Amino acid sequence: MNLGENEYEQLFPDFFNHISIAMAICHTNGTFIRTNDTFCKLTGFTKEELLEMAFNDITHPDDLSLDSTNLKSILHDKLENFSIEKRIICKNKALIWVTNTVALIRNKN
Repeated sequence: MNLGENEYEQLFPDFFNHISIAMAICHTNGTFIRTNDTFCKLTGFTKEELLEMAFNDITHPDDLSLDSTNLKSILHDKLENFSIEKRIICKNKALIWVTNTVALIRNKN
């Protein structure tokens, strides 16, 4: 079955919000644009709290340089995506290890 663009857009919010994988959409400067419920449950932050933050705010300081290096490579077309294991700082200050996969979605306009 082939879906049109509008049909995909209607399905995406349900998919994004109900998938059991923690997902977040961030601006290239790292600020959160959108998170799903699973991401909020994992970190302990509400969606509203995360929208006031950047990904660096919840990344362990020792893991920031690898994130930054890979992100620069994506922005300069040297990588299409990357996955790293890194520590996330939860709202309750607990550290959890996650596999973080990053891909850039470019505006085609």
